[in-house]
Amino acid sequence: MNNVLKTVLRPLGGLYGGIMSFRNFLYKKNIFRASQFDLKIISVGNLSVGGTGKTPHVELLVSLFEDEYNLGILSRGYGRRTKGFLLANEHPTAQEIGDEPAQYQSKFGEKHVVAVGEERAMAIPQMLYQHENINMIILDDAFQHRAVDRDVNIMLTEFQRPFYDDFIMPAGRLREKRIGASRADIVIITKCPADLSKTQAAQMSTEVQRYAGEDTPVFFSSIKYGKLKSVQNHNETLDWADKTYLLTGIANANPMKEYISHYSQIIHHDEKADHFHYSEFRVEKILERFEKETSGNGMIVTTEKDMVKLTNPSILELLKGKSIAYLPIEIDILFDKKDELKSEITKKL
Repeated sequence: MNNVLKTVLRPLGGLYGGIMSFRNFLYKKNIFRASQFDLKIISVGNLSVGGTGKTPHVELLVSLFEDEYNLGILSRGYGRRTKGFLLANEHPTAQEIGDEPAQYQSKFGEKHVVAVGEERAMAIPQMLYQHENINMIILDDAFQHRAVDRDVNIMLTEFQRPFYDDFIMPAGRLREKRIGASRADIVIITKCPADLSKTQAAQMSTEVQRYAGEDTPVFFSSIKYGKLKSVQNHNETLDWADKTYLLTGIANANPMKEYISHYSQIIHHDEKADHFHYSEFRVEKILERFEKETSGNGMIVTTEKDMVKLTNPSILELLKGKSIAYLPIEIDILFDKKDELKSEITKKL
């Protein structure tokens, strides 16, 4: 967005920011009250719209606490075609519960409870009624959802576009004023280069703490890619093909493109919108384009998030015999501070 357009749009951002600030004031003064529950609650979210990497960070929290707690993961289910409270084990498709909850269910559903509900304060009692052994809930994308009290508020912000350099919508991507970071108990700067220097990390921490508070712990994370896995058989690892047809439906595929370029030539990037719905017709068109671009001598590579939407039986039937893989990701907390992150969270529980 150019500077002239930002200047024009900034008054609208001021109006929107004022509304959000007034709402936060009402919560601060207990005029609006947050519901409290007798269990541990961790919230993961951000000040901005767009992809800061919430999903893999929720998955990181699951890995940190699943041996000590009976976990529940609660999301609003953005992009789903249903409404109200739903348990993911009864409604496991992305159309029913949304992309991210479907991914959580696919990975953790056998051990943990995954649910969706727009009104988290109403959804939590329903989760507990049906699964009374839950003693920790991770709230996905809930930094602005003030209706539920939480023990730990984790705020994510992207390395390439940190909140302290951004503006309120529509001039920028912020959902509220930068000072909203003061509600964060922990800040994680995401999608950092793996070789981030300690000097730059210290500079960014100082900028974050101008808004979040000088005692707020700041951590840095990077994306770590796993081995290619078959969409049709998740236990099968695959080698890279010489040519890759990249298929993505995420907010920002640039880090993935850069990673793949070290192993294979990307001959076409089929870039879908975030939360794209894969119908049989659309998948057929994708396969036609794949054949045209590669003459069948290549591989379709997609994201873990997209993979979940490609595994319903009718689509898997279309993919039979096709070379299609997904690239798993996980989060690496830089400077060997994963244990310190867990310790900071545990202190606040």
